[in-house]
Amino acid sequence: MDNTLIQRPTLENVRIRTPRDALVVFHGVALNILPLITRRLNIEEWRAVVAGNVYVWEERGVNTETVGLGLERWTDGMAWGPSRIRDEFLFYHQKNPDDDCVPITQSPPWARLTRRNEESSHFPGYSVSSTFRTLPETRNLIKQTYSVHVTLPIDRSKGITRKWHLTAYFSQETLESLHTVESIQGIGGALPPEGWFRSARTTKTSRRDNQSPKALAYPPQRPTRHGEGDEDD
Repeated sequence: MDNTLIQRPTLENVRIRTPRDALVVFHGVALNILPLITRRLNIEEWRAVVAGNVYVWEERGVNTETVGLGLERWTDGMAWGPSRIRDEFLFYHQKNPDDDCVPITQSPPWARLTRRNEESSHFPGYSVSSTFRTLPETRNLIKQTYSVHVTLPIDRSKGITRKWHLTAYFSQETLESLHTVESIQGIGGALPPEGWFRSARTTKTSRRDNQSPKALAYPPQRPTRHGEGDEDD
C-alpha cells in the first residue's frame, strides 16, 4: 500500500463554468490559498475522484525536474471518450468499462450551458432544461480541462515560464448542485493581474493565425473533436 500522504483536490464540490472561473482558481493557487497537486494521483486518490473535484497541477519542465515536482501527464484510472473543444476547454465523457464509446453527434447539454459564458460578469442562466434531465447515464463523469502558461512575479527575473493545467469533474446529475467559483471565500471575486496567466490554447490559435495572443480574450468556438486519451493541451 502507498504510504504517501493523500493529496486533496484543489477544490471540492465546485463547477468551472468559464475561462474566467479557471483563472480565478489559478490565481488562488498562485497565492498559496489553494493547493497545487505535486505528483500523480495514486490508486486511493483515483477512487476519491468525484463530481465537483477540481485539480490544478504543474506540467513537468526544466524548472521542476531538478526538484522532482510536476507531472508528465494527468491520470485518474478511468476510461474516457474522445475530447471535444468548447470555449478553450476540453471535455471528455467517461466510458463505461463494458461499453464501446458512442460518438457524440450533437452538442451535449453542458456545451449549451458553457456557451452562455458571455452573458454577464455574474454568469447567470446556468439552468438545466427538461431535455437535460431526461438524458441517460447522468451519473457518468465529464472531465473538463484547461491549460495556461504561467509567469509569476517571482519567476520573471529568472525567465521561468510554467505550464499549469486545471482538471475538473462534473456530471449532468450534479451540475445544478455544485458551488460556483465566486462563492469561494477569499478568491471568488478577483481576477489575477494581467500577464500572470495566458491560455495555452489561445497561444496555439494565435500562432496559427499569426496574431499576438491576448491574456483575457475568449472567442467562442465551435465544438471540435480532438482525439482520445489523456488531456494534452
